[in-house]
Amino acid sequence: MNSLSKEQKKIISLLLLTILLLFLLWRFFYAPKTESLKQLKSTVDVGKAEIEAVYEMIGEEVSLEEAVTILKEKADKLAERRIRQKDISLALKGLSDFANKAGVRIRAIKPKSPEILTTEGGSTPTYGNIPCMKTEVAISLEGTYGQIAQYMYLLENSSRGIYTVEGFSIKKQKKDSSQLQIELLVWIYCFG
Repeated sequence: MNSLSKEQKKIISLLLLTILLLFLLWRFFYAPKTESLKQLKSTVDVGKAEIEAVYEMIGEEVSLEEAVTILKEKADKLAERRIRQKDISLALKGLSDFANKAGVRIRAIKPKSPEILTTEGGSTPTYGNIPCMKTEVAISLEGTYGQIAQYMYLLENSSRGIYTVEGFSIKKQKKDSSQLQIELLVWIYCFG
C-alpha cells in the first residue's frame, strides 16, 4: 500500500484548510456583500422608478429641486381636498344634528361626490385660493309636521355651512298616522 509521507499529509491538510478558509470567507464575507449589493441595486431601481413616476406626474423632465417644489404644490392641493372632505363631513354632521334637535328620524343620507362650484358665467367663487365646493345630498326623513318644520327652520338658519333645498316631496306614512316621510335634495356649499 502506498502510504503518504508526513510532508504529503501536511500539504493535503494545508490544502483542505485553505479550501475550508476560502469557503468560510466566501460564506461570511463575500456572499453577504453580494446580497447587500443586490438589495442596493433593487433600492436604486425602485428609486429610479419613483423618479420616473415623478417626471410623469409633472409632465416633463426638470431639475430635482423643481420637481420637489411641484410635488409639494400637488401635496398641498391634496391636503386642501382632505380639508374639503372634513368640511363636508362637518356639514353632513350638521344635517344629522338638526334632525336630532328637531326630533326627526333620519332614514337615509346619501351624499354624492363634491364638485367645484361654477357660476353661469363660468367663474368659480373662491376664498383666497380655495374654490367653493358643492355637494348634492339626498336625505330621507320621518317625523311629524311640527318636527319637519323645525328641521327646515334649523337648516335655513344654519351657520355651519350654506344649505339650499333644491327639491322635496312629502307623503303621509299611514292614513291614521301623524308621521310624515319627506325626501329632500339638499346642496351643501362650503369653502375649503
